[in-house]
Amino acid sequence: SWSAWRLAQVIQRRYEDVKSWLTDGPEKLIGLDVFDTLLSKTLLDPEFTKKIVARRSAAEVGELFHKFRAEAEAQARAQKGADVGLDARLGELTQLGAEELAGLRELEESVEVSSVRPREEGLGLFRSALATGRPVALITDTFLPKKTVEGMLTKAGLKGWDKLFVSNAEGVRKDSGQLFEHVRTSYQISPEDLVILGDNERSD
Repeated sequence: SWSAWRLAQVIQRRYEDVKSWLTDGPEKLIGLDVFDTLLSKTLLDPEFTKKIVARRSAAEVGELFHKFRAEAEAQARAQKGADVGLDARLGELTQLGAEELAGLRELEESVEVSSVRPREEGLGLFRSALATGRPVALITDTFLPKKTVEGMLTKAGLKGWDKLFVSNAEGVRKDSGQLFEHVRTSYQISPEDLVILGDNERSD
């Protein structure tokens, strides 16, 4: 298989098969990824977002943002030793003042919000999961504030989930496996009691 985690097995399944796998099992908790599962990002490359923010900013501010944003993110993560949110990432742009950073934060967040759309197949699976009567947890690796993610989900018509776990708020990520451990601890369940659906074969 081309996939180290044998994702090909899942890709070849029909929608109804995935729905049955998600909802008909004995698991106590249904976990769903957010981005690219329930919500699609129209800007596939994160660099596009940075370029848009830079272009919409004052010339010097935009140039510094585009040049140092990635480096600032790496520094913020290294200092904390964990995932960090948007404020911490921008806070490492020491070349800029507080007012400029606040403007960049608002602009970057607005670009991210405007670039997401609901995935109809994902919405259908979400509603099927809710219909089981079991709790549905949404789990995502993102730098966006939890409140912003909640707003995105609500705008897309997604309501009724039990808990939302956002990596930068929890301080651990899915792709390390630690966020899933945190979810299980929160619900006091064993690994076999959790079923997960997502788009990333490594993280989900």
